This record gives sequence, C-alpha cells and structure tokens, in this order.
Amino acid sequence: MSKRNEEEAYERLKLVEKEYKDARKRTDRMYELEKKAEEEVDRLTVELSKINCRIDGVWNDYRYTRNCSISFIGKYSEKANKIHGEMEEYFNEARFAKYNYHDDNLASVYYEKAYSCKERRDELNKKVKELKDEREEALNEAKYENEGLERARDLLEDELRRVKKDHDKKKSIRERLEMEEDELLREVGEAAEEYRNHKI
Repeated sequence: MSKRNEEEAYERLKLVEKEYKDARKRTDRMYELEKKAEEEVDRLTVELSKINCRIDGVWNDYRYTRNCSISFIGKYSEKANKIHGEMEEYFNEARFAKYNYHDDNLASVYYEKAYSCKERRDELNKKVKELKDEREEALNEAKYENEGLERARDLLEDELRRVKKDHDKKKSIRERLEMEEDELLREVGEAAEEYRNHKI
C-alpha cells in the first residue's frame, strides 16, 4: 500500500512539475510579447516626440521670418515715408519757383530732386511689398507643412493608443500567468513534500 502511495505521489509530483514548466514557458512567452509591445510603445513615443519637435520647428522658423520681415518692413516704411515727405517738399518748391518766380531752371532742379525721391520711395515700397509677400508665403508654407505633420501625428497617436492597450493587455495576462505559475510552484513543493513523506 505504501509503495502504491509512493508511486501515486511520484506521478503527481511529475504531473505538477510538468504543469509548472509549461506555465513557466507560457509566462516567458508572454513576457517576450509584452517586452516587444513595450519597445513598440517606446519607438512610437520617440517618433511622436520627433514630429512635435518638427511642428515646433516649423512655427519657430516662421516666427523668425516674420520677425525679421516686421523689422525690415518697419525700417523701409519709415524711410519711404521720410523720402515721400521730401518729395512733396521738392514738388512744392518746384511749383513755387515755376509759378511764383517764373524760374523754369530752378523749378527743373526741384522737379529732378522730387522725381529722384519718388524713385527711391517707390523702390522702398516695392521692397516692403516683397517682404509682405514673402511673409505671407512663409505663413502659407508653415500652415501646409503643419497640416501634414499634424495628420501624421494623429495617425501616430492612434497607433500609440492601440499599442499601449495591447501592451497593457499582455502585461495583465503575464501577471495572471505569473500568479498561476506561483500557485503551481506551491503545488510542486507540496507534491515533493508528499513524495518525500511516502519514501521515508
């Protein structure tokens, strides 16, 4: 009877040892899957960070262009306004010389100076317009690039949410498998103890 009990205890020990080893393999496999999911979470997080940096870069570049543009526009506009005032003075002097003094030669000198001012003013106003156009173009380019990056970011965020959910699921399964493994290890200990008792 004792021999039979010993054999049964031995069989039970072998069975729970096998179950434990199988459980251990399942836990290890799930740990690997969890680790891969975690690595994918990390990779997507880095990619997301890069896209956010690129979005910030797009707007930083635009702000730099805009600020430089504003500075030059202000400078050129101020200079153009000053020259415009000089031009008007020269035109007034030319008309005064022509109609009050009837001095065509003096009037011609003032007209020449006035038209020279007009050319310089028009050139400055042209630069102002070009700068405003460049600023507008830079804004449109920034908006266009930003839209593309935001679409890519939205897709990455969706993927990251999915992968995080998958990771959490695998982690939960792995934790449950570890609990089962611990329970089986306890049973192995009990079976081993029972087998030793029957052998004595």
